[in-house]
Amino acid sequence: MRNIHRWAVACLLVVMLAACAAPQAGEDSRRDGGETAQQEALAVLQDRDAVQCDPGKEHWRTQGLPKRGGTATIGGGATNLHMDITQPAIGPANFPQVYDYLVKPRACYWEDLGMVPSLAKSWQVSQDGRTWTLQLRDDVKWHNKPPLNGRPFTAADVIWTIEQQQAGGQVRYIWDGIRAEAQGAHAVVLHLPESRADFLFQLGLMFNPILPREVKEQHSDFKTVAVGTGPFMVKEFKSGVGTQLEPNPDYYDKGLDGKPLPYLDQVRVLIFGDYIAEVAAIRAGQLDHNSATGIRLQELEALKQGGRNYRYFTTIHASTYGLLMNVTKKPFDDVRVRKAMALAINVDEWLEGSFKGSAVRSGFMPVTLKEYAWPQDRVRDRLKPDPERAKALLAEAGYGPGQLEFNIVGSSIWSDEGEVVQRQLSAVGVNVKLATPAGIRSSTQLLPLRPERDFQAMVGYITNSLPLPGFWMNDALRTYLRYDDPKLAQLTVAQNREMDPAKRKQIIDELQEHLYEVMPYVPTFSLTSWRVQSCQLKNMRPSSQSHNHEGLQQAWIDPAGC
Repeated sequence: MRNIHRWAVACLLVVMLAACAAPQAGEDSRRDGGETAQQEALAVLQDRDAVQCDPGKEHWRTQGLPKRGGTATIGGGATNLHMDITQPAIGPANFPQVYDYLVKPRACYWEDLGMVPSLAKSWQVSQDGRTWTLQLRDDVKWHNKPPLNGRPFTAADVIWTIEQQQAGGQVRYIWDGIRAEAQGAHAVVLHLPESRADFLFQLGLMFNPILPREVKEQHSDFKTVAVGTGPFMVKEFKSGVGTQLEPNPDYYDKGLDGKPLPYLDQVRVLIFGDYIAEVAAIRAGQLDHNSATGIRLQELEALKQGGRNYRYFTTIHASTYGLLMNVTKKPFDDVRVRKAMALAINVDEWLEGSFKGSAVRSGFMPVTLKEYAWPQDRVRDRLKPDPERAKALLAEAGYGPGQLEFNIVGSSIWSDEGEVVQRQLSAVGVNVKLATPAGIRSSTQLLPLRPERDFQAMVGYITNSLPLPGFWMNDALRTYLRYDDPKLAQLTVAQNREMDPAKRKQIIDELQEHLYEVMPYVPTFSLTSWRVQSCQLKNMRPSSQSHNHEGLQQAWIDPAGC
């Protein structure tokens, strides 16, 4: 891994000095009219893209001229029950770049926090942070598919989308209280009730695309028809099987040859029954890129022994895994019981088990949010196991040895961790039964259980697409666990209004301290996993924390590139 990164860093720096020729330079020079033409084209590529990224971190970048054509086959996770990106149980990676957003993650590397223009080409923010003026692109068309038929994208589409989200969309919390008005056909002014330090990130959330009103009017929802403004269009969708994508011939962004991106002729997104099935497909050489969840260390080591020519990139998930509890019902409406669970769980045993080498300890703030997350030593100190204290707290709550019983639901991939929790809780006198609901083979499929609170406890994760401190400290708890806490709400508002980074960090530290006192769930770790790319897939950026496979826009296939 380190050698790959060193090579990428060295080659990028040399190219920027015009002294690193791509391996296929001779062939490309003959095809494109000489070495000078190739160097000029490469200079355009560097000028357009590299300056946006931090030098030395674009380990994904491919030198040389892009090639048009070919099919990229990627993993799409374990489920895609429908195509409505505004609702759960979709798996956004199933529709990479079908939809566009007002802004999007820069995605130069996995933890990259930069945001760049998309449908909004620029924006201005008032001094008090409450008024945002977005200048929209005037060269964007909706896909030339019914019922949009290639009509122009305008500010009216943004206004309509905001109203739809306010009426009950999955990201309603972003748009609540915001007044939006169009200024002509290509400008929108957003009036926020209060300043938001995270608002730019929120505009790029994976569930927050700009949507077409005609689809909703004719089909009542977006489950069966997906029409956007992105570089790819849906050619075929089969629920639970996969999606076939084709290029949008009218996409506004152009390649080096002056033609619309993308370079690819086709993207096939395959859905697998579970994690193990996807790993088997990677081993068989059926995928050019794995799904957003990545693969774990033990599968990576086995894959390296298989002799296939893959490239590997490490990532840490923007998620916190652990024991989720239904705080709205007994026994977990009692903070003493929740804290007892935390004291009974030994996270080190989790990390030394099936996730050895594939996870890092995490608190309530995922480690990917490096600016705000606590160091692992500090988290370890606050989550230090103490079985005797756990027994005492259970006794205070009225539960003697063997008197507390509950079920833990989980997917098949979490069976080992469920057994660890079961054993650890048994040591403090708690009887736990493990259950995997029928048809549940991945943690993603457990998501619909959470809003309905149809569980007692769950081994799973809280996840998000972008680094939003307010989400982790309060919004996620209300969304996933229905946990309402006036102090958390107050501090969350305060940190989001605070535009001074140092003062904001102080508030976020206070938020984290409070969470350890009320323990709405027991955080354990964030997964470290690996992205796998075939040798023929070139110039694909990381999926980024949006899981939207942003890099497919400028990726290309080179069958001879292995």
